[in-house]
Amino acid sequence: MIRKGVYLLFLVPAQIAFAQEEDARIVQYTEESFSEGDKSHPCYSMYHNSNLNDATRFYWKHLHKYYNRYNHDHLKLKSIDCTTHESICIREHITYFPTFKLFIDGERKRITYHGKQELATTIAFIDEQLMNEQIISVLLTVMHENSGMTT
Repeated sequence: MIRKGVYLLFLVPAQIAFAQEEDARIVQYTEESFSEGDKSHPCYSMYHNSNLNDATRFYWKHLHKYYNRYNHDHLKLKSIDCTTHESICIREHITYFPTFKLFIDGERKRITYHGKQELATTIAFIDEQLMNEQIISVLLTVMHENSGMTT
């Protein structure tokens, strides 16, 4: 019985430390500090209300795990609670929850995701959009470089 008490004594502080580490990764936004992305990192955002269901929490948690493990510098993920940040959600024309948007090249290009909340589908959507953007960027660069050349 004493051993169980000793183990719990060490286990509980470890769990608290882990929870604090997880909370440190959560970014708190204000109206002034919020922006969807910058030119160097695309951003996939989830707009939701405070009643986020378990399936959506599971989906978002595992999407974070995927991008943190495989593409940690490739894409930013943001979660915006519209009950707390109502003006942001009004500005982005959020009319239902959850709403998912992909922002490419800062706020220049916004794409609302209408697919299922499935990891494979979402990852394929994000990768396809980012690949299309890279192809367009390369084509524009080549066209610009060739416009000064004479044949």
